[in-house]
Amino acid sequence: MLKANNPDSSSNVRATFSSDGTLYAYINADGSLVTSNGADDLQDIAQKANDMGLTGQKRIDYLTKEVKIALSQEYYNLDIKAYDEATSPTNREFAKAWYKNYNIDANYQSALAEAQAHFDSVSDVYRNWQSNMSEINNFLLSFQEVAEVSA
Repeated sequence: MLKANNPDSSSNVRATFSSDGTLYAYINADGSLVTSNGADDLQDIAQKANDMGLTGQKRIDYLTKEVKIALSQEYYNLDIKAYDEATSPTNREFAKAWYKNYNIDANYQSALAEAQAHFDSVSDVYRNWQSNMSEINNFLLSFQEVAEVSA
């Protein structure tokens, strides 16, 4: 999953809300609302969408409309950009536009290294478990052989 979600894959962003170069919120294709720079009070809108049972495009449309209304009251010069599957920026483009000092490549490589270390750790536990089960199996079989010889 991590490899599929690399810096050059789609960010799956469907709408951004900014003013004077500051990003306040964005909506993802899965209907999640991400807030930043003090716009945390928008989470009530996401909760209302949850309560209404909205999903998919209906949820995205609802969030876009309500976030626009809420932020327009605070920011006169609100800039809203809407995207679809074909026009959504890549993760790299999104990071470059909104997170000036964020090194997406270094972050991605770090995440890959952590995921690989976790995978290796889980694999070691699994191999140890298999080895222990094999030892138990051999022990039980040896008991069975002893019991058959004694009988």
